[in-house]
Amino acid sequence: MRQVVYRVFDDESVSRFNEADGFVAGNPDGAFNRHMRGAKYVIQRHMRWGNRRPTPFISVTDSRAKAVHYARQRRELGHGGVSIAKIDTAALRTSGVIVYHMATLVKRTGAHIDPVAWNYFEYLCLHRIPHEAVIDVEHSD
Repeated sequence: MRQVVYRVFDDESVSRFNEADGFVAGNPDGAFNRHMRGAKYVIQRHMRWGNRRPTPFISVTDSRAKAVHYARQRRELGHGGVSIAKIDTAALRTSGVIVYHMATLVKRTGAHIDPVAWNYFEYLCLHRIPHEAVIDVEHSD
């Protein structure tokens, strides 16, 4: 994983940035272990774009270009408050945040996701991204 990852979010995102907590997953107390029975279903639910059921994950990308592309897509869809957070991965590790590489996790658990959701640049942060790890938030509206 690179030194910096990006989180694209907007007014409709389940996990939005706030100064006190950073980012908190929709289900911040949700148990997850890639070896647990049912792990693949949690991943599948998270990776289904239309899903509004809370999961213990927060998606990030290590590609600035992908982040800009996703932000543009959201604006084109009429979403408000579109922003890109720049996150320090060393600070994530120091804070004890577990980060999974999405494509590797999908393969290891046998999860099935829509090919349009497949992205080698995506990572899944478990439960939270503390505000100390957020270097900057760029508002693009």
